[in-house]
Amino acid sequence: MRHRKKIDATMTKTTTLLSHIQQRLTDPAHTRVILIGYPYLIQADRDVFRDLPSTRVRAAEDEFRTKQAATIKAWNTSHALKVTYTPTTALFTNHEPETPMWVSTSPGHQQNMYRWINGVVETAGHRNEDGLTQPYPSQDMSNFYHPNVIGHEQIAELVHDALLSRTVRSASLSESVAQVASVPGVRMRAAVMGQSQVRRGNPLSLDASSSYTAFGHIRRWQWDLNGDGHYEIDSATPEITRTLTRIGTYQAHLRITDTTGTSDTLTFPIQVTRDGDGVPDTQDNCPTIANQDQTDTDHDGIGDACDPHTTRTPR
Repeated sequence: MRHRKKIDATMTKTTTLLSHIQQRLTDPAHTRVILIGYPYLIQADRDVFRDLPSTRVRAAEDEFRTKQAATIKAWNTSHALKVTYTPTTALFTNHEPETPMWVSTSPGHQQNMYRWINGVVETAGHRNEDGLTQPYPSQDMSNFYHPNVIGHEQIAELVHDALLSRTVRSASLSESVAQVASVPGVRMRAAVMGQSQVRRGNPLSLDASSSYTAFGHIRRWQWDLNGDGHYEIDSATPEITRTLTRIGTYQAHLRITDTTGTSDTLTFPIQVTRDGDGVPDTQDNCPTIANQDQTDTDHDGIGDACDPHTTRTPR
């Protein structure tokens, strides 16, 4: 069926996207990704319409959710980057919108006033003081049938639950930091995004703003870029740019400290080469010109990018 082909295509795109994310991370094994499943878009028991029976719509959504869960399970068995799949169908139960065909002035056919998903011709539904959903009008079709403000708040809480254990969520600020910090990978986590390979003399940019602490906030970011154990950069902001001039592969360190005095340290690789293509100079068949693919058409040990005897355009 056509919808199954679309589901398979979406799963392929999901895997491709995760591959791109993993490639850009300096430490994928210590990174958490949460994939949020989509809620039902129609309430149950709305089969009175031939063109949009809720049973068929919800069955298709169930099939999609099953495929999505299987895709993530398969991914996790063979990749360093681990993904947590979190469905939302149970969370959003009884908070789905009604279809325009259902809504009328007849008793029992009003729009769901506790919906967490935008209906047709509306957006940014928020919760009023009376607890009812109050949307804003919109003609932008890209807003229809997407979680509204309330829905996004509920999803944020779901993500919070997925990241933090019950121990941390129930802990109060008065408890000892040591007790909370004993929960591995939960209390706080240093994280870095940016380049892991750089050309000698070019600026290296790193961003640690994705680092996390469960209590207070991060107040200090310390960087040891050459791996000698000395934190040469001590900053109150998470982003740095430095120029590295010494060729080599280094085990760099980031140490973060929050307002409670608790710290976490991340070790990650930085490779500095003459051309910045990520291949060590001792193994690079063209060490002065970036050629990550190391293509050598005539197999003479000199990469096409710098071989005068090949006609390929250097990259």
